[in-house]
Amino acid sequence: MISSSLLFLGFGCVGSQAALSFVKAANDNVCAGIHTDCTDQSTCTSIAFGRCTANGNTVTPQVYLNSEFIGMAFVDSATYLNNQSAENILVIDPDTSTTNFYRDYSGAETSAEGHEYGFMTVGMRYGNMSYAGAYMGLGAYLNKGTGNISVDKVNVYYSDASNTSRVSRGDSAYGAPLMSSIFITDMSASPVVNRTFSPGEVKYSIYGITNGSNYSNAIAAGQGGHPANQTHIGVRTLLSLHGGTPSGAYINGNTSLNVSTAQQNSVDVESFTIMGSSSSVTIDFQRTYYYGDTTADANGDIVQNGSGTVRIHIKPNNSTSVYLDYLIPLSAVNESGKYFIYDPSVHTATVASSPTSATSPTSATSPTVAVTYSAATHTMTGSGSLVALLAASLYFVGKA
Repeated sequence: MISSSLLFLGFGCVGSQAALSFVKAANDNVCAGIHTDCTDQSTCTSIAFGRCTANGNTVTPQVYLNSEFIGMAFVDSATYLNNQSAENILVIDPDTSTTNFYRDYSGAETSAEGHEYGFMTVGMRYGNMSYAGAYMGLGAYLNKGTGNISVDKVNVYYSDASNTSRVSRGDSAYGAPLMSSIFITDMSASPVVNRTFSPGEVKYSIYGITNGSNYSNAIAAGQGGHPANQTHIGVRTLLSLHGGTPSGAYINGNTSLNVSTAQQNSVDVESFTIMGSSSSVTIDFQRTYYYGDTTADANGDIVQNGSGTVRIHIKPNNSTSVYLDYLIPLSAVNESGKYFIYDPSVHTATVASSPTSATSPTSATSPTVAVTYSAATHTMTGSGSLVALLAASLYFVGKA
């Protein structure tokens, strides 16, 4: 169903904050958290990351970033950001016909290497998955142990039109009913290189699964309200800072390119820097996602067919939050039974607080986060260990 009220700027409405529960890494003060309750889109799809108190006794960060899913749409990527008329954007509503919004989590899992990690996944159905719809989800894994964890695939949890009841899994009573394994590295490479994340680091995946008997016809350009020039599926998230106020922000390593200018010119975001009083937080977005058919192979893994390039747009909300839009080409998910998964790397680096040139301070191939926490003032300004800080903001999936 199309919701005309969602066409106003934000794709949707920002939910209210609720109580948060955090888990902590063993040899670092990185915390990852979720809302205690899972009662609506806001509470079920928010994930928070922050730095715990310096002595590690309290698993509650004074300063944290919260990523919340806002909405999803079919868009003309060249025009929708500044002109949300019907010819440029079609917003799709969540499925409200039965149980929706799911969250799986566990604070104490063990990897193949014997290291402890925690995981959480959130997601929901959009459209009508019997006719034309999709499930979208985000999975985050916090390495709580003392050694590296190496993987080539992740488990993704989801729902479809026939399987909608929540299940108990791990520490959650709100789990999605279905599970599959999807590769998160290039399986055509020789040799295949696993993804590795170190102690205190968060690895996360964004995924979407399409389904429906009339999916291809229903999402066709110019049909059923779809823009005639639609190019991408777009997913909007709200990234908000709690407990602190940034002194500014800029795009693509260029201090002259602020968020408003980037929106006005539909700039493709390659890096995003939030400046603090003495240093800054920067994430450099790698742009590769993988896609394929949901048909499982002999080992039960979903088949990978290829890779593509993500587009990322940004829009200001207020002094402590921005909207981030993740756009994936429709060609990757133009049929029922397709999936895509985006699995960025996040690494630490030292970033100057006041760069004087337009040169990006981060790597050209990997997202980079650098944050420092002051126990005396409970403020966050930049340091090497809070690698998860911006990770949760990357939330896009395919849908109809």
